[in-house]
Amino acid sequence: MLLSIDSGRICHASFRNSSEDAVTLRVFDHSRGIPFHPLSIAVVSFHDGQRGSLFMSAVLDVDYPEDSKKSPRLVLAMPRELFQAERRTLIRIPLSSESQLSVRIHTRGGRKWRPRPIDICLGGCQLEFDSSQAMPDWEVDRQVRVELAMRGRKTVLAGAVRWRNKGRLGVTFPEVVQGNKISPPQELRSLIEKVEREWLQQGVLKKPAA
Repeated sequence: MLLSIDSGRICHASFRNSSEDAVTLRVFDHSRGIPFHPLSIAVVSFHDGQRGSLFMSAVLDVDYPEDSKKSPRLVLAMPRELFQAERRTLIRIPLSSESQLSVRIHTRGGRKWRPRPIDICLGGCQLEFDSSQAMPDWEVDRQVRVELAMRGRKTVLAGAVRWRNKGRLGVTFPEVVQGNKISPPQELRSLIEKVEREWLQQGVLKKPAA
């Protein structure tokens, strides 16, 4: 996935080649043009097997082929840092208190809780219960329904409590991650893309030094 910091637009791309100083990508979704120009900032997220990675880099060149049906090439400066998931197959995105993502937990009997999300990824989330609502006395492996909503998008997933500690819960999405197989529904992918865009635009990652 390719994100333009300037416009907030997301494109899909694939790696074409690399050198000591640059990385070249083939950009899809280019019918409206691509939202990049030299010296603009791009964020690239990708998976290598089951490991998620992320980097931010400056655009060196944009090459539009003469044949408009062919995909443009985007040349990025070789990144100085690569952010990876630690001991996980998916990157967890930290959420600030200003995040527009809301979470509701539903249990049998119709009870609902609205904890604050601390972080999230395609495989689960970490939740915090403040003084306004006591954390439920749920045991590990307790089954719940997790409702995620952000800017008009909403998805409801099966969840399972994986840990609890000092007002916080770790909840996984067992139907998404089964062993080494990751199969998130499109609604969840779209929502995570919005969360990732919000996170990057809030300046959580620093731009590479000039």
